[in-house]
Amino acid sequence: MKKIIFSLALFATCMVGNAQTQIKANFQKGDSAVYASTILMHAGKDVESKMKAETNYVVQDVQADGYIIKTTMTDLTTEGDVADDVIFQTLSMQKGVTLIIKTDLNGKPIKLINYVDVKNVCAAYCKNMVEEMAADNPEFFEQMSKENMIDAMINQLTEEKLLDDADQATGFFALYGKTLKTGDVESNVERGIKINTTYQVTPMMGKLTVIGKSECAMSNEEVKTMFMEQIDKAGLPADQAAMIKAQYDQIAAMGMAKIVLDGEDTYLFQKNSWLQESKMTYNMDMFGETITSNINASCKFLNR
Repeated sequence: MKKIIFSLALFATCMVGNAQTQIKANFQKGDSAVYASTILMHAGKDVESKMKAETNYVVQDVQADGYIIKTTMTDLTTEGDVADDVIFQTLSMQKGVTLIIKTDLNGKPIKLINYVDVKNVCAAYCKNMVEEMAADNPEFFEQMSKENMIDAMINQLTEEKLLDDADQATGFFALYGKTLKTGDVESNVERGIKINTTYQVTPMMGKLTVIGKSECAMSNEEVKTMFMEQIDKAGLPADQAAMIKAQYDQIAAMGMAKIVLDGEDTYLFQKNSWLQESKMTYNMDMFGETITSNINASCKFLNR
């Protein structure tokens, strides 16, 4: 009898896993949580970096059409060589900055309310970073305009990008608003890279686990287009940009003009709809450079 009951329970779980599940926030005004994150990065064989961050989320208001959520990265510590790490630069730009985010009723971000203020802080960070680069490598800027590089960086600080970066260390907003079932495939673009993600959805005992396995979905021509667009956004002098673009066929002939991505994200939600923990692992080979990232975040404190 026990074996029959267990088999029926397992069958029911599998059936639920194949049904559509809406990932919907159920926040209350005054809810607050602190997430502790650990980020490990490997670039090539030798460069390794480690970052630890703490991020606060506070539900400032519950409105008829959604939530107002304030998020602030209150702490960021590093180990190893992080100077050229994109994730480090993104997190450093956010440290101490409060983002006031408007979401829909499902918890999906739709607006950065204090976008202008956040952009101004991030723009100042970009300017200081370029000034430090120029002081450390004056030869590089003999032919490269600091102003052009600063402008190029600031031009990328769109509201959409800052919203995307808001949960870089936690993945907090990644799934709210989605309706998923096991086997669903979602296509999106992240930092110019087209990605297909296949989901596994497992509701059990009121909690929810979602696993997304991702891979790059770009043709050779799309990779080339992305490469050219990134060069245009870099703020390089026209002659340098043209020279780099002209080398693309040579890069392709060496077998380096490709993007290979293997990623897996795991999210565990509590019964009250709050994200309990997330784990994001990516292995990428991009134009001959191998990058591995592991981000683990867990809810350290929840007050409701």
